[in-house]
Amino acid sequence: MQTAPAFKPKRGRPTVEQVAAIEQTILTTARRMFLEDGFDNVAMEAVATEAGVSKGTLYARHPSKEALLTAVVHSSVAEWSARAAQHDHLLTDNINERLRHHARIIASSFGSPDVQALCRLMFATQERFPSVSAALHDVGYLYAVGIIARDIAGLGVKDGIPARDPDSVAYMLVSSVSGWLLQEGAARDIPAEEAQDMADRFADLLLAARASW
Repeated sequence: MQTAPAFKPKRGRPTVEQVAAIEQTILTTARRMFLEDGFDNVAMEAVATEAGVSKGTLYARHPSKEALLTAVVHSSVAEWSARAAQHDHLLTDNINERLRHHARIIASSFGSPDVQALCRLMFATQERFPSVSAALHDVGYLYAVGIIARDIAGLGVKDGIPARDPDSVAYMLVSSVSGWLLQEGAARDIPAEEAQDMADRFADLLLAARASW
């Protein structure tokens, strides 16, 4: 798991770049500690020490551990989403290709140890911090659904097969791939090739029913 170098402050007022670097160090450090040690076993003071910042700096940015966890969720999803979108510009307007691509990206993302660990952490803290789980749902799950639904709607019009309910189709794809990975992954290690194959199969099943979209 990635370890951020402790921030080394310089004299004077920090620049915009330094402020961003401090925040990134805090969030990377907190994520690593939360996922490795468990949320309850990590103290804010320990995060500050590990990140190389003062407790005052940490609390000024994140006034509670729940607030810090929420920021970690947003930062993590943004990082993973940017990584997943790196090759989107190479896609064609073929709905089969795009749906398979989205399914494979979901499989790759949920196959990541960091993503699985964050999901387990959300399950463990959901009752105490429902707003944090809601944040992951909104910026992760709903974000993916929105991207896929827009593709389905736009390409449906282009192909002359408009989708009546693109959101539901997108929900089905995201839920089927991620749900299978989380359930099956809880019992065994899933080879990447198997995950990609299952992603293709889920996409193909939906594509076979395109007339009912």
